Amino acid sequence: MTAVAEPEGTAAEQPVVLQAGFRPFFLLGTLYAAAALAVWLLIFAGVVLPRPGTWSVIYWHGHEMLFGFVTTAIAGFLLTAVPNWTGTARVAGRPLALLVAAWLLGRSALWGALWLPAWSPSWLVAAADLLFLPALAVAVGRPILRAGKRHNYPVLGVLVLLTAANLGMHAAVLGIVPFGVRLGLHASLYLVCALLAIIAGRIVPLFTRNTLRGNGVAVESSAWVERALVPVMGFAVVALVLRPASLAAGVACLACGALLVLRQVRWQPQRTLGVPILWVLHVGHAWLAFGFLCLGANVFSPLLPASTALHALSAGALGTMIVGVMTRVSLGHSGREIRATPLVVAAYALVIVGGAIRVLGPLLFPDAYRTTVLWAGTTWSSGYILAAIACWPVLTRPRVDAVAE
Repeated sequence: MTAVAEPEGTAAEQPVVLQAGFRPFFLLGTLYAAAALAVWLLIFAGVVLPRPGTWSVIYWHGHEMLFGFVTTAIAGFLLTAVPNWTGTARVAGRPLALLVAAWLLGRSALWGALWLPAWSPSWLVAAADLLFLPALAVAVGRPILRAGKRHNYPVLGVLVLLTAANLGMHAAVLGIVPFGVRLGLHASLYLVCALLAIIAGRIVPLFTRNTLRGNGVAVESSAWVERALVPVMGFAVVALVLRPASLAAGVACLACGALLVLRQVRWQPQRTLGVPILWVLHVGHAWLAFGFLCLGANVFSPLLPASTALHALSAGALGTMIVGVMTRVSLGHSGREIRATPLVVAAYALVIVGGAIRVLGPLLFPDAYRTTVLWAGTTWSSGYILAAIACWPVLTRPRVDAVAE
């Protein structure tokens, strides 16, 4: 991604952390990933006991990992990438601070909901939490629509659908709609994975090509695979939401997983093994393919529980790809060398291993489910703690050069 220049003097008048969208949101994302999961583990272990309220702890956990953690990565990436896609000025200063405030308000509301009694005004929780995504959609949607670049419209569409899914979850909690919170949670996960597939299709081959340039390695995307992937994944998401156990959903998920594998093979992942900041993105994409294959297999075989696929997509694909993108973008857009330090590599390893334990542990050791979940969460959360430590000086200090972010 290339830099978009701002008016001279603008950056100097703003706090460093508000000079570009990736700075506050990637910082908050790494910290929140570790904190939200740590609290969930304490609840799961029985150390912390929330009051019985309107939000069950299971759905609270899922909601906050998606709408608390994952949305910070989406916001940080899009607020950084959209100005480069459209040639427009970045969101910074006061407008960026307002977006951060909207996110913080939503998180405060949901954390309160975990301990509020059932009679408390849940509509206030919903109102507070529903501010952030529409505000983000406006911030990135206006330049996308003005630029008229239609290939970026699906990104805006996913944000709108995520807002609708979040609204549906709150409506279910409030008893306004008859269907459950689970539907909105699963729909949100599949939508985020669809967005991940779109973004990965742009950045992974680009970064790989740039890194391997001059080594005689051809890194290409297959035109027919890319054309087929969007409608197939779209159909899979719709089928998973409406008829998750149907033959159509199973076939669509298997086809989607196969297309993701074919796509990645052409990106030469085996050539990236010596470059951690690159191979982590390939591992994240491989998790995505594995997750959709598991979703498809679950329809045809009860031996593979749905939770395996769901955590392959969440803890595996989203967790790995996000930590990889956060660290890479933070370094590149702060003028630093794009190279993973030993601390960052350790963060990658812990996130990947934590995801693997969460996915495979219950299958290999069904009698030790509680233990494997605790080990998985602790390992995964520790990875994000290391990522936060590594990213803190990068995100809170000025660029090391004089180029606008």
